Amino acid sequence: MSAGDQPESVPAAWPRAAAGRGPFTPNLSLVVGRAPGTVVVTIDGELNLDSCQIVESLLTDLIEGQGNLAVAVDLARATIEPEAVSLFVEAARRAGLHGTKLVLKALPDDAHDPLRSVGLSELVEVLPGRGS
Repeated sequence: MSAGDQPESVPAAWPRAAAGRGPFTPNLSLVVGRAPGTVVVTIDGELNLDSCQIVESLLTDLIEGQGNLAVAVDLARATIEPEAVSLFVEAARRAGLHGTKLVLKALPDDAHDPLRSVGLSELVEVLPGRGS
């Protein structure tokens, strides 16, 4: 694919950056796979305000659009800026509304408090990682 070509299979609801038509987010890689009964999203790179739009669109599609019963997010190789934690608060709300189990693996310790403060920690299963 040349630099001017557009990806062929990017959902229309994804932000312009995900479709290659907006700001480039070079420090982020997303891999979506399946484990028995669960969709697994592996995030590698920097989660900041810019890259959160891409991840939020993906999680919204997996939870609302596709109706998956369980979505797991592996953060073992991600760096999460503090302002990006709201992404997981919103994903937990969506998951709760749609009856989806949200699992976060290797969530940094400082990201637990925002989930607790809005009463969503019981909607999210947090698995250890990062040397745990």
